[in-house]
Amino acid sequence: MRTWIVRAMAHHPADLADRLTLEDRFDLRCRKIEPLEALETPVKLSPDYTFSLFVDDKIEAMGGYFRVDDETASPWLLTSDSIETAPRTLMRLFRLYLDNSGFRYFYNYVPLANVKSQRLIRHLGFSLGWPTSFGGEPYLTFVRRHPAKTHATPIVDAALTDSDRPPPG
Repeated sequence: MRTWIVRAMAHHPADLADRLTLEDRFDLRCRKIEPLEALETPVKLSPDYTFSLFVDDKIEAMGGYFRVDDETASPWLLTSDSIETAPRTLMRLFRLYLDNSGFRYFYNYVPLANVKSQRLIRHLGFSLGWPTSFGGEPYLTFVRRHPAKTHATPIVDAALTDSDRPPPG
C-alpha cells in the first residue's frame, strides 16, 4: 500500500465528496456546508495549505488549515471510509504536516458525538477544550500549541510521503 500527500488540485474535491464518512457528513450538515463545497472552498481560498492524501492512487482524505492570523491556524480533515486501511499513516503524515506548518497555535471544533475523531485529534497532540454548538448539536473545541514555530510553509508536492517511489504525476 502506497500513501502520500500532495497539494490539492481543483479536481480532487469531486473525487472525494460523495465518499465522505457519515461522521464527516454529520459535521458538515451541522455547519450547514455541503460536502463538495467544504472540499472546494479551501482549494480555492488556501491552495498552498490544502492537501490530498492518496492511498494506492485514490484520494481518501483531504485536509489542511485556514490561516487565522500570523500565529494561528484552523486545521481540518475530511476522509472516506476507506481511510480505515491506513489510519496510522494518515495520522503520522498529518501530524508531520502540522508540525511543519509554521503556526504556533491551532484550533477547531469536533462534534461531541464523534468519539473516533476525538481520539485521532488527541493522537495529533491536540487537547479537547470548552463546549460550543453548531446547528444545535454539541461540539468541543480542540487546541494545540507548537512553541517553536513562527511562519507558515506551503505544501511541496511529494514532500510528505510514505513510499520510496514518487506519486504519479
